[in-house]
Amino acid sequence: MLNDPLRKDVDRIGEDVALGFHKKKSFKITERNYRKPWREVDIIGEKANSVRFIEVKTVSREKASNGLGQVSDYKIRRATSSRGT
Repeated sequence: MLNDPLRKDVDRIGEDVALGFHKKKSFKITERNYRKPWREVDIIGEKANSVRFIEVKTVSREKASNGLGQVSDYKIRRATSSRGT
């Protein structure tokens, strides 16, 4: 397990990689690390007239997966709730 300062550095690198990937795919990035008391979104982007909420999960190569399994049901429900912005 990484210590907290190192974990934050690794997370930032993962977000930078995801940001670059989405920019190359013609996303217009509108927010990064968007925070409200009830919600946090790593990247908010727009493409094809729709808003995309992008959750970045940086994991070690040994624990790599398709990524979706790394996002909890709770986080998905919160991200898609109709609670205000």
